[in-house]
Amino acid sequence: MCGVFTESGKHHSQHQIEWNALLDPHAAAIVYQQAPKANCSFGLDVTTQVKIRKDEAKARFQSDLLKPVLDFANVWFEHSPVITFHDPLAGASIFRKTICQYQTGSVEIEVYDEQGLGKSKWNPNDASNSHKVAVAVDPSEFFSEFFSVFE
Repeated sequence: MCGVFTESGKHHSQHQIEWNALLDPHAAAIVYQQAPKANCSFGLDVTTQVKIRKDEAKARFQSDLLKPVLDFANVWFEHSPVITFHDPLAGASIFRKTICQYQTGSVEIEVYDEQGLGKSKWNPNDASNSHKVAVAVDPSEFFSEFFSVFE
């Protein structure tokens, strides 16, 4: 979970800089300067496409394993009408590779400009320090995988 990579996420100003990169842009920059053997980044532009509304969560979170999650979610619903499945998307993608579409390229994290600190710059298909990035998601496939685990 780091970054915003595609144009679909950049038109929302609140999604310009992802929280993990914002909190420690220097660490994020170090990670993306490496040439990993295996890695995959899931940015806000993709994760914000997998969300459900309060009424759907209340209906679907009825298994014994999900009832405690619903208890936590009720606190969240006091401030927001939806839950976004940022980290669960990354986890589910380990088991069902087809949930997302990916591209490789290089990522740079802004560490000098104070106004843009933590902003990610994605260069698709750039071979230097190539990183795998989720660029699209099938929300229905994600929710199918997610809820199948709890049935």
